[in-house]
Amino acid sequence: MLPGYGFSGIPKTTLGPQDTGGMMSQLMRDVLGHAQYGVQVGDWGSVIGARMALDHPGGIAALHVNTLPLRPGIGPDDPPLSDKESAWLAEAKKHLRDETA
Repeated sequence: MLPGYGFSGIPKTTLGPQDTGGMMSQLMRDVLGHAQYGVQVGDWGSVIGARMALDHPGGIAALHVNTLPLRPGIGPDDPPLSDKESAWLAEAKKHLRDETA
């Protein structure tokens, strides 16, 4: 369960996917005692699970997402996109606009 959802308490600070992924990784390792574990996620969990895999890969034996959360970097400090990446990003934006709620 994600912090602030369902029956969990309201976090004292704003938590993004990276912070939440760190909390979930810590929960699995330090609280529940799993050296390795599988992560199966969807919706917002896909973003959080992807951050877990990027930031804490040692504990994750397998990752399954049913929403593709990662996109090429498009921030001001990221390198320019290649033609292939630009075409993919345009198609992903079209799909998001036309095919999702």
